[in-house]
Formats: sequence, C-alpha cells, structure tokens
Amino acid sequence: MIYKIVEMGSGKDVFLMRKIVEDIIYPVTTSTPYWVALQYAELPSLSDRRDKLRCDFFRKLLNPSNCIHHLLPPRRDTVITSRLRRATTYPRQRNRTNCYKSFIHHALLKYQ
Repeated sequence: MIYKIVEMGSGKDVFLMRKIVEDIIYPVTTSTPYWVALQYAELPSLSDRRDKLRCDFFRKLLNPSNCIHHLLPPRRDTVITSRLRRATTYPRQRNRTNCYKSFIHHALLKYQ
C-alpha cells in the first residue's frame, strides 16, 4: 500500500520516502547504506522493480490482442531465425543517435 502511494512521485522523492519508511519499520538500518538495508528488509531495489515492470509491460505488448501491438515491427520468418546465431522473434533495430529511441526500441533490444 505504501509503495503504491510513494511511486507517484519523482525518483528522488521515492528514494527518500522509501528510506524513511525502511528506517521506521527496521530501526536497525538507520545508519547502514541503502543496499544493505534492502538486503536486510529482503526488498528489491527501485531499479529492479522498474525493470521488472518494463519487462511485464513488454510481455503484455507481445499479445496480438493488445491495442498497441501494431507498433511492433513485423515478426521474422522462422526459417530465418532457425539459421541465426542470436535468434529473436523481432528484428533488432540499430540507431546511431538517441533521437529516435523509444520504449519499444529499448524493449526489443533488452527483453526479447
């Protein structure tokens, strides 16, 4: 419940709020580094949580009934993918600049 409320803020706000909440729940962690407090509380880091949410969103995006599934590039032919060293369902697009990168571009490179 607390994390749902806290995640609405910016990254620094979420980090500070999470540290305050951990200090209240686990008083032992008040003077320890953040990563040690996370291990003590058996919690994932914020970056791990965000990465998991992105991966879950991309997995849902792969479903053909998803309303934004049409934004994905066309699937590769299975004959082609069977002969590739790194077989992926969708072709990986390479951009030389950061101008045209999007979540879909990032997800195709990282999560497939």
